[in-house]
Amino acid sequence: MSHYTSLSILLLAAGSSTRFQANKLLTPVNGIPMYRHTLSWAQTLEPDRLAVVSQYEEILKEAETAGAAAVYNGRSDLGISHSIHLALNALEGFASDAFLFTVCDQPWLTAESVRALLDAFRKSDKGMACLCHNGVPGNPVVFDSRYKKELVSLTGDTGGKRILKAHPEDVLWVETPHNMELKDIDYPEDLPCDL
Repeated sequence: MSHYTSLSILLLAAGSSTRFQANKLLTPVNGIPMYRHTLSWAQTLEPDRLAVVSQYEEILKEAETAGAAAVYNGRSDLGISHSIHLALNALEGFASDAFLFTVCDQPWLTAESVRALLDAFRKSDKGMACLCHNGVPGNPVVFDSRYKKELVSLTGDTGGKRILKAHPEDVLWVETPHNMELKDIDYPEDLPCDL
C-alpha cells in the first residue's frame, strides 16, 4: 500500500493560451475564472502543501490569498517541465510522500473524483495513479515521492505522462464516470455557449 502521510498538490497555470487567443484561465466558467475551479477543489482536499505555478499576477495573488505557495514562472516558453521543476523547488524543505499534479483548464473536474483517485492510490501498491475515462488518461496524476528525481529530469514541453509510459506496471488507472471532468479547454468553442 502507498500509505503516504504527506501530500503536496501542485497546480500548473502558466500556459500562454495561444490556441484560445486570450487568457483562458481567467475566462469565466459558471461565473468563476476557470483556474479557480481547480484551486477550490484543491483547497477542499486540505493537502499538506499547495503550490500554484503561473505567469499571471492575478492568479498568483489569489493563490497567496488561498494560503498556497505562489510560484512565478516567467519562462512558460520552456514548456510544462519548467513549471514542474519550479513547483518541486518551491517545496524544498517540506517532506512530501506524494505529489499530485494537475492543470487548471479542466473546470468540470470535481473534488470527489480527485478524492477517489487519492483514496485508490493510498490503498494500492502502485507508485503512480491517474484519472482516466474509458481508458483514456487525463489529469490529475499523483506520484509517490520515489519518482521525484524523474520529475526533475523532465525537459521541454513534456509532463509526467512520460514517466507513466516508462513504468506502466506501476500505474493505477482510476476511472471517472463523467468524460467532461477530464476535458481540457484549448479553444473558445470548447466552452458551452451558455456559460
